[in-house]
Amino acid sequence: DFSRWYEWLRIRQVFFYAGWTLFGGLGWLMQSQGMAIVLNKFFPPLHYKAVNASYAIGGTVANYTQTLSSALMNAFLPEITAAEGRGDRANVIHQMLRVARFSFFLTILFAIPLIFETSFVLKLWLNTPPDHAVLFCRTFLVVFMVTRLMAGFDTAICATGRIMWYQIVMGGLLISSVPVACLILWLHGGLFGICGLLIGLAVVQLVGGACFARHLLGCPVRQWGLEVLYPCSMATFGAILLSYGNQQLMTLLPIPFWCRSLFVIVFSGFVTAILGWYWLVRPSERAKLLDQGGSILRKIGINLCARSER
Repeated sequence: DFSRWYEWLRIRQVFFYAGWTLFGGLGWLMQSQGMAIVLNKFFPPLHYKAVNASYAIGGTVANYTQTLSSALMNAFLPEITAAEGRGDRANVIHQMLRVARFSFFLTILFAIPLIFETSFVLKLWLNTPPDHAVLFCRTFLVVFMVTRLMAGFDTAICATGRIMWYQIVMGGLLISSVPVACLILWLHGGLFGICGLLIGLAVVQLVGGACFARHLLGCPVRQWGLEVLYPCSMATFGAILLSYGNQQLMTLLPIPFWCRSLFVIVFSGFVTAILGWYWLVRPSERAKLLDQGGSILRKIGINLCARSER
């Protein structure tokens, strides 16, 4: 329909939406790349090679852990957008909170074991990792865990079309991290100050996302707290306590370092999976997942039997 090409009001709205989306994307780019530039400025690679390498390695490890959760979120995006287009705001909120729970579950399934045995994993991967790689890896993993608590919020809010102030605030927070990082390093806050800034920024964004979801979507902060924040916190704290206790117990046993680390990773992943299954997956969702898993296994069994008969 070429007549829409000349609807200047519609064209203006599209460019308005694209412009503010671009601003939010530039904020994310400014935060990720600007922080690297600041570290290069205060820690020149010629004299502090480990700092820049550690920052890059931390970001790479965090990106690997988000593969599954990002794939899950992409599967929910069309449903959230379609529900908003139909005017079904209740379903939008329901799907948005489900995305947050499931995405957080898949994240901690890998993040918590990695946090406890970061040094061992980096030695397996790099043989001789940089000095500050463990610090940055753990920081990025914690940051990613915090941001997963509002997974789906951005899609749901953008689906409403009212994104100007949302992008200004959230993008502005990301951009402001660069001058704040400069100030921290100028005041000799060091790398721990930068890591604290990254985690603090993620928490502020989490609060801001919850407030915008309440204002633009009508999702009460209490509902998000009860359905997402509380169960995610319980699963995380439980997994951390049990994993830490197991790690301390394993240090008392006369076994090789690599054997102890592998057992800690497996135990931490198992405990995290059990607690996440109990706290983050509702009974109706468990029944549906088990039913679908059973049907898949039956199909696989039928195919294997058919091949064996041939």
